[in-house]
Amino acid sequence: MNKQQLKLVSELMDDGCGRRKIAKVLGVTEWKARELMARVEKEQRAKKGPKKKRNRKANVEIGAVNNVHTAKTSGKPQIKVSSSRLSHEESVGFENRHVKINTRDTSMNVAVLSDIHYPYESKEAVSLATAYLKDFGPEIIVLNGDIIDCYSISKYNKSISKTLTIQDELEIAGEALQGLVNEFPDSRILYLEGNHETRLERLISSNAPALGHLPSLRINRLLELDKMGIEWISDQEDLYIGKMLFMHGEYVRKHAGSTARAHFERYGCSVLVGHVHRLSVSWKRDKNGYHCLVENGTLCDFNVEYSRFPDWQHGFTTMRFDGDDFSIEQHPIVGNKLVAGSKVYVA
Repeated sequence: MNKQQLKLVSELMDDGCGRRKIAKVLGVTEWKARELMARVEKEQRAKKGPKKKRNRKANVEIGAVNNVHTAKTSGKPQIKVSSSRLSHEESVGFENRHVKINTRDTSMNVAVLSDIHYPYESKEAVSLATAYLKDFGPEIIVLNGDIIDCYSISKYNKSISKTLTIQDELEIAGEALQGLVNEFPDSRILYLEGNHETRLERLISSNAPALGHLPSLRINRLLELDKMGIEWISDQEDLYIGKMLFMHGEYVRKHAGSTARAHFERYGCSVLVGHVHRLSVSWKRDKNGYHCLVENGTLCDFNVEYSRFPDWQHGFTTMRFDGDDFSIEQHPIVGNKLVAGSKVYVA
């Protein structure tokens, strides 16, 4: 165990990597990766000294783990990284790290967009979603994975009609993301890593694993999300807003609603997923209360070479939080039209 190795582990942890990714990059076992991570955490705690007290004004828990998002004075809802699941982090590892936005003493509007697949988006669907959200006024926008397609580096057979390079895809997605920031300057934007965002990492891991040591080759760095003020949440982290768990998705089921149910059965809480390109909201009640199970839909182009008439739905989700309670509404886009109450949006 040398200093250079520990420095690399520290950098990977700062980028949100868990023990599995770190083990893969270093070419060691997960047990060894866990040991190295524990060593890094121990050294960081020794440098920082005693844990700081909670900053009640900003509603942010400070000093719990690495990569804590610091408070801003803009009045936006503040993120806290909870240490409640990390009380034994040396034995548990960073796979349980999560980002949590506390809604207990506030109200807020949250919008969720996912599976846009730039540069193969539906321009009409994206335009309608943007128009609606301008009226909705979200404090938080969650980009719930597969925002960029990375088609050009996919392992699957490719259409000869799609000639864009990965650089083209990055530039188009980057311009679209900057446009979103410009449209919603007062919104906090959170970008969750999806399976398409990991295509570059998988390509490097399979063909040139030595390049996996370069943080500059990670998709969030290539998109320059930091410069835009977009917050990156890796697939090794969980995002909670209030009692709702947001994730791109680990399971796929055939029918609408079944995928969200599979995630509920795994995690036992309200959950919102993307990945399957379907719209669905259902509820369950058990001894722990009510649980909301959501599939978020897509804003991508339906004209794909690998499936005829895919069972997908254009749309997105909005939520209104009042403390830990929330209402949820889905917005299907059919025939380039979005009907919302008495207002009709047409592309």
